[in-house]
Amino acid sequence: VPAVHRLLLTVSVAAAIGSACNEPLAPSEGEGEGEGEGEGEGEGEGEGEGEGGGGGGGEAPPPNDSCATATLLEPGVRQAGTLAGAQVDHELCFGEPEVAYVFTVEAAAGVIITAGGDFSDLTLSLFDSADCTIGQDRLQDRSCINDAGLFDAADERMRIGELQPGTYYLTVEGFSFGDDAFDVLLELVEPFCIGDLADQFARGEPEVVGNETAATALPLSDGTVSGQFATWDIDTADNFFDLNLCEGDVDYWLVGHMGGVLDITTTADAAVAFELFSVDVDIEATRATEALAYTEGSLVQSLPITETDVAPGFYLVKATEQAVLAGAERVNYNIAVSHACVGDAFDVPDVELDRFFELQQQPIVLPSDPQARTVCAADVDYVVIDALFEGEAKAIIAGDDALNIELEFFTIDDAGIETAVATTRTEVGATAEFTSATVAPGRLVAHITSGGFAETRTYAVAVVPPGLTGVPANDTCATATVLDPGDRVGGRTVGGDDSAFTACSEGGAVNALSDVFYRFSVASAVDTRISLTRLEGFSGTFGLYRLTGDCPVSAAGYVPVLIGTTEVCGAFSDDELNVPALPAGDYVVIVEDTAFSFGEPGGIFQVTQEQFPDGFPPPVACQADNIRVVTMPDIGTSTTVDFVAADFFANELADWGNCSASGNEVVYELVSPVRAQVTIETVGDADMVLALMGGTCLESAVTACDDDGSDVGSNSFLVATLEANEVNYLAVDHFSSFSASADGSFTITVAAAP
Repeated sequence: VPAVHRLLLTVSVAAAIGSACNEPLAPSEGEGEGEGEGEGEGEGEGEGEGEGGGGGGGEAPPPNDSCATATLLEPGVRQAGTLAGAQVDHELCFGEPEVAYVFTVEAAAGVIITAGGDFSDLTLSLFDSADCTIGQDRLQDRSCINDAGLFDAADERMRIGELQPGTYYLTVEGFSFGDDAFDVLLELVEPFCIGDLADQFARGEPEVVGNETAATALPLSDGTVSGQFATWDIDTADNFFDLNLCEGDVDYWLVGHMGGVLDITTTADAAVAFELFSVDVDIEATRATEALAYTEGSLVQSLPITETDVAPGFYLVKATEQAVLAGAERVNYNIAVSHACVGDAFDVPDVELDRFFELQQQPIVLPSDPQARTVCAADVDYVVIDALFEGEAKAIIAGDDALNIELEFFTIDDAGIETAVATTRTEVGATAEFTSATVAPGRLVAHITSGGFAETRTYAVAVVPPGLTGVPANDTCATATVLDPGDRVGGRTVGGDDSAFTACSEGGAVNALSDVFYRFSVASAVDTRISLTRLEGFSGTFGLYRLTGDCPVSAAGYVPVLIGTTEVCGAFSDDELNVPALPAGDYVVIVEDTAFSFGEPGGIFQVTQEQFPDGFPPPVACQADNIRVVTMPDIGTSTTVDFVAADFFANELADWGNCSASGNEVVYELVSPVRAQVTIETVGDADMVLALMGGTCLESAVTACDDDGSDVGSNSFLVATLEANEVNYLAVDHFSSFSASADGSFTITVAAAP
């Protein structure tokens, strides 16, 4: 699902605000008012246990090892501290060693506490008694501040808009890494307003992006956002998260609406103007980045909005503080949003973007498992289908609202132009089935709608692409598809029956799954190649058999073609069967599912039969125009040859006797003017195999090979003797497809032959 989908419809406000503040919300994070100590903010992060703890390896504990022996913290003075030798006295946030400081507030003041160092990762907590017990004192919402939004995540900052007169205890707890040294600074300032965690300066740092502008609006999901926001659910018993406005503050919230009835209600404990604005979407930029690009549009109306039919699209809710506030005072407000029509994870509220992104989905090629969706109002859901065969497409709609769902098939060309296809609807019990007219191979898209119904309808859709219903026409030898030389024929085992015959009985899997048949004739002995391209869902076997008459009535009547004593068989990932001088006669290719199929057996493939009267062409890398010539260095010297993976050729050379390689390759010609000993070694991070061939560029001509024989990494190393003026070929072959993008080089060092 593209990121724009998740951003615009499914991200909760809680998650969005946590992201905006560089950390997720946690139960210990939020703002609140404690008895006798004014308003304030506490921040925390639910990180897991850190390493260490339990003391400093035999060192004497520092004098401020517990709250009972806390060190006086002077306002405005940066004080050095250490955790060396500290013990776990209070079992605070992460069970790590801690030290304590004490300070006194003579008159109500704003408080900023900063602690950190070059390597220290710390956690801060504030208490109003020397007990320093989380959960039992009135400052529990100011506990466990870790990585609280500073640019340097190893530093911590606690900000409290107004702290009432009294004595307070600060604990500094180790977290997970670094040395034991740190410094701490207490600042007492005039009381100041702290808005909420969605604000840019909520953590005191401008690097934290807030929702004060239209461009940085946070997504507002269906539901209520209020001062009673606990962890992820609405809970009036706790007050972990408030939405607040300081004097002159503005908050922006982004609303995605799929069309139909929209309700937005608001409350505030002082003067706040709530307004709904349209959004002007930059379609091209959003397509390119998969992130919503937009600007603030025009005023739609003041809020609240109740039971109103609103067009699909994006909107901004703007909350503007209008009261007269002083010091730490702030306005608390709530927003509740309700959509009669709620989209799903694939939907985008903008109609044009919705179509664009849904058409980027992976096309369905094989019969699909049901996909759960919702549709309502003006929403259109799209399902993309790759039709590899001519035939009828089918879609099955199930679920409580299945009989109220509409569907129509369209063909779609490379330019995105759609053409309607006649679609027939049939109701089967509680499901609706939709069948297209016969279509040629190509791409289809199904449009699914609610018929204009305003409220959310849920359903599940499964699709059968064209040509995949019923038993394959070539399910038996008697109905085998004719393979003319050079033709590439699409095939499927989907829906096939077992013929009680096992293809590749010697070289492949033994199973009783579906098989299909292809036949061809050879007029006179000729080099013959059978190629199979494995598409969706097929990982089976295919074998070549000679027919001595009519189709056999049992498996015993099929005569496997042999090369030497080996049955010609393509199993699992083998793609070619190459048979030199295949004798004249009639042949059948049997393609069969494997016993390792997952789910419902069956897959899709393409098969080709080729005949080469002049013999098999050499591998592409061995063709004359593709072989690179290396100028051999003089005896006693070396040369280095660089290679670029993008210049390599598709894997055809793989079996090098004692070595093997399944990646792309390139071939070099080596001719030494004198008899010489050569040492060849690859250099770099590429995982390569070296193979030396004498006289002929064929796997069967290999004279030496090496894989990872160098003392350095996965480099290869071989030593060989070259005769004077004889042609040799060196294959530099990627070990696997995983290394196929790696560049590198190899060196050739020449010495006199022994």
